[in-house]
Amino acid sequence: MIKKIVLVSFVAITIIFQTVKIERIDLLEAENNLYQVEIKGEVAMPGVYDVDRSMTIGEVLNRAGLNDNADTSIINLSQNMYPHQVIVVKEKRDEPAKISINSASIEELDGLVGIGPSIAQRIIDYRDRNNGFRSLEELMEVSGIGEKTY
Repeated sequence: MIKKIVLVSFVAITIIFQTVKIERIDLLEAENNLYQVEIKGEVAMPGVYDVDRSMTIGEVLNRAGLNDNADTSIINLSQNMYPHQVIVVKEKRDEPAKISINSASIEELDGLVGIGPSIAQRIIDYRDRNNGFRSLEELMEVSGIGEKTY
């Protein structure tokens, strides 16, 4: 009777081991799916992040938390991260308003980089004498505007 119980137990254990698949987890392979990236700039929590190989830049930036003035317009948010990648999120900058040289006031012209009140007045004087500018290159004919200012 004991032999029967031992034999049945042995058969049961054999069947269990044959149906249960035992997998070895390769820790090195699991580690290779994680790597570090660095997020800097206009984020709430700049720093080094451990990320999964499948994460996109957008997902990591969501973890870092974008500031209100973060400019992501030149960042491909759908691109996957790669090991040791550094993402710098720039600050949004107000673009200068475009003005028409044929209708701008002296104050608007004076607000341009490299143009003071006297050059602004010369632009207006030239514009009035010549019924406006026909091209931007014509600005070079105004006294005080050279290659640097143009």
